[in-house]
Amino acid sequence: MLGHLIIAWSFHRSKSGPANSQDVDLDAILGELCALESQYDQAIGAGRNSHNSSKRTSAPTGHPGVDAGRALQLQGTGSSIQQHRRTHSRSSSEGNRFKLDAAEGEKGEGVARTESPDNDSAFSDNVSMLSSESSASSGVVFILKSFTLSDQMDQAGRIKAEKIRIALEKMKEASVKKLFIKAFSLDGSTKSLLVDEKMTCAYVTRLLADKNHVHMDPKWAVIEHLPDLYMERVYEDHELLVENLMMWTRDSKNKLLFLERTDKIRLFTHPENYLLSHTDRGTDFDDHARAILLEEFFSSTGVGVPEVEGLLYLKADSKKGWKKHHFVLRASGLYYWPKEKVKSSRDLVCLATFDVNQVYYGVGWKKKYKAPTDFCFAIKHPRLQQPKSTKYIKFLCAEDEATLQRWMVGIRLAKVSWTNHR
Repeated sequence: MLGHLIIAWSFHRSKSGPANSQDVDLDAILGELCALESQYDQAIGAGRNSHNSSKRTSAPTGHPGVDAGRALQLQGTGSSIQQHRRTHSRSSSEGNRFKLDAAEGEKGEGVARTESPDNDSAFSDNVSMLSSESSASSGVVFILKSFTLSDQMDQAGRIKAEKIRIALEKMKEASVKKLFIKAFSLDGSTKSLLVDEKMTCAYVTRLLADKNHVHMDPKWAVIEHLPDLYMERVYEDHELLVENLMMWTRDSKNKLLFLERTDKIRLFTHPENYLLSHTDRGTDFDDHARAILLEEFFSSTGVGVPEVEGLLYLKADSKKGWKKHHFVLRASGLYYWPKEKVKSSRDLVCLATFDVNQVYYGVGWKKKYKAPTDFCFAIKHPRLQQPKSTKYIKFLCAEDEATLQRWMVGIRLAKVSWTNHR
């Protein structure tokens, strides 16, 4: 506005002469300026009114031809999408619905529609249906993948568990102790055999019987022979052979014998000689009576200890030789009275226990140790292998063979009874 005023003022000043510049009719100039100002204000006001009216004006309802074209365009869009997702009948119904929406738009029921497809009801329905279908299909795919992954994990777990089991078995096999043994027969021949720590003496006995081509009989036994100590022991059937052989020293001269020994089964062939008291031993027993006696003994007490007591020779620690004492067999060990005149139970002294000790037959003691008879036995720890360890061995001697067998059978039963009790 200020620019227009300056231009108008300059124009009128140029028309007036310099001499008459002060005499110009100021009223005319001011009138022109006021007219120009009024025209300028009207122009600015008209521009503002047109701008506000354009903001307040709602969207036109449109020409019927234009709306119909848009409805047809939306219908074509919905049909093209539905050709991939839905059946022909579903697309036809949706198309009819789109036409109704277009007709309602023509009637102009007061609902304003914009050009954005996001606000179109038909388009929004299509999008929502497609989204739900996509979500459902995604859920099905996720479930299938989850089942597949679970099956793969289960299969992998089973394979891993099987590998672990095989590895443990191989480790057990690798850690099993095995020994290569030689067993001597009565004629001096030997048979070699590979045994492991799980094999019992009964099983090894059967293997040796097969190797020697002999009929397997309960009298066949594996015997441990200790030449340095002049003694031997018949292995029990339930013992583990390798466990006993591992106690031998490296430079040991010990041998394994495969022989028939009747003393191994004497308890079962003549139980009346070992399970009855001294007064009842003279009774005649047949096979049926023996079977009943064995059944009563083992069923009533499990594996008990028979009543065995009497005189035995005990080798003294010094060079005094052998001395007679009265001995009593109990489950916990072998006891005796050091003094012959005193025989009360509180005066009993334990000679040896059966927790770790074993009983051995003496071989050639009459010559080696000057024993009073040839019916000798010893009680010692299996690890005592050298002659220098004789001071820890208990040497005993009986009057006859029958007395020796009663003590041997009684000690073997006490040993088994103590093992079972433990």
